[in-house]
Amino acid sequence: MRDVAAHRMKALRSHAEKRPFHENASSRRPQGTDSANGEYGVPADNPFVGSDAADEIYAYGFRNPFRISVDQHRGRIHVADVGQNDIEEIDVLVRGGNYGWPVKEGSFLFDMNGSDPGFTTDFSPVVPPGMIATIAECDHAEGISVTGGFVYRGAALRELRGRYVFGDFTRSFAGPQGQVFHLATDGAIAELGEPGMFVTGLAQNKRGEMYVLGTQNVAPVGTTGTISRIVPSGG
Repeated sequence: MRDVAAHRMKALRSHAEKRPFHENASSRRPQGTDSANGEYGVPADNPFVGSDAADEIYAYGFRNPFRISVDQHRGRIHVADVGQNDIEEIDVLVRGGNYGWPVKEGSFLFDMNGSDPGFTTDFSPVVPPGMIATIAECDHAEGISVTGGFVYRGAALRELRGRYVFGDFTRSFAGPQGQVFHLATDGAIAELGEPGMFVTGLAQNKRGEMYVLGTQNVAPVGTTGTISRIVPSGG
């Protein structure tokens, strides 16, 4: 993993804003009423409509997707999938795709191991056939719970334009050791920095600039939440 050491996290103060609650806004439904409970619509071209599977399913084989985003320019959907014990992965969503879980974790075969903790076994990027390969993955030497992000489309960080920027919750539960990464042009995972917090999410404004959300607490409690902006080094 390369440490590009070209950026820093600039802390911002966050302010809660009270807004009126409109009941009609909370009850809006996606177009249609053809779901099983009649409360929302299912796109007619969903890949499993009319099959034995649930009509709502678009893709499957994920373990625990933690943040999903759509690229503003290309429309590609990135999924950060948290592994069980060994591998964290980044995927690009494909209609009807099978992403492998629980047969695989990342590019490795996975043994569920009955009632005991599961584990990865053989490196097997193309077997079994028909499963969608990850676009990036890392083991728990780098972090223990991937936090999905966005493809950077801002103007402040030219070298990151078009790169997927994401994070990891922490290196260890012993303390707030979250990290922020991006995917390099060759697909390698490159480190942007360690913001000194548990990284719970990333955000993007309408100009495409990015923010890191985090806290000093493992659980979502207390008043240590922070929003930090990713800016050029020295900016």
